[in-house]
This record gives sequence, structure tokens and C-alpha cells, in this order.
Amino acid sequence: MITKTIELGKISEIDLKYVVICVRSKGKWIFSRHKKRNTWDIPGGHIVPGESALKAAKRELFEETGLRSKKLIPVCDYYAEQSPFDYAYGRLFYYTTDEFSIPPKEFEMAETRLFSNIPLNLTHKEIHNLLYLKTLEYISGT
Repeated sequence: MITKTIELGKISEIDLKYVVICVRSKGKWIFSRHKKRNTWDIPGGHIVPGESALKAAKRELFEETGLRSKKLIPVCDYYAEQSPFDYAYGRLFYYTTDEFSIPPKEFEMAETRLFSNIPLNLTHKEIHNLLYLKTLEYISGT
């Protein structure tokens, strides 16, 4: 898989398919586990047609963590390619809070958990590692 980050503003919002939200709470990172998997994910998901990346990020944040945010910070866009015919663009957001919640039961997440560092057992290891490191870089520059 080929993955890379892209500076904000270089990709048209209409071309974005995914959002990912790195969430820091109480000095730790929030990761979610889907009901059908034993692996961990950074909260995020698909952008619904007609939805902005920011609106999608707020929706996915609530669906996967139970948190509601008024201030998500866009960090960068990213590109992920499985093959020349299977690729997508997404946007990475950052959110920090003192809250911790659980995902609503009607959505697809089984649980959320706080981690000191990125867990080893990730669903999308290459993309998640890249976006986690980009978030750390962003935090250290602010």
C-alpha cells in the first residue's frame, strides 16, 4: 500500500472520501474497536455524499466515541492506494478533550479505549501509523 500526507488545500474537498480524527483525552489517545473485529482504529469513516469533511468528522467522532466536538482541527489530507485503480483521499483532524465517553450502542463500535501510545493491533496499520505520526508532528509544532 502507498500512503502519504498532503498539505491542506492541495486536494479539493469534493475528492475526499474519508475522515480520520486523532483524539487525545486526559493525556492519552482514544482508539475504537469495531464490533466485527479484534483490531483497533483511529476514529473515522466515510464522507456521505453532500456532507462536508468537517461535518463527517463530527458525525464519525460521535458515532465511534460518543464525543461531540465543536472544535476539530484539520491537520492534513492524505492519500492511500491499494492499486492504481483502488485509491482514496481523506482528511485528518485532531481533537483534544478532557472527556471520555463510550460509543452509542446503535452504531458499529464495540468499545473505545484510552492508550498511552498507538496500539500494535491496528486494522489499517500503515495508514494509522502515518496519521498518528503526522498528528504528533502537528502537536509538537503548535
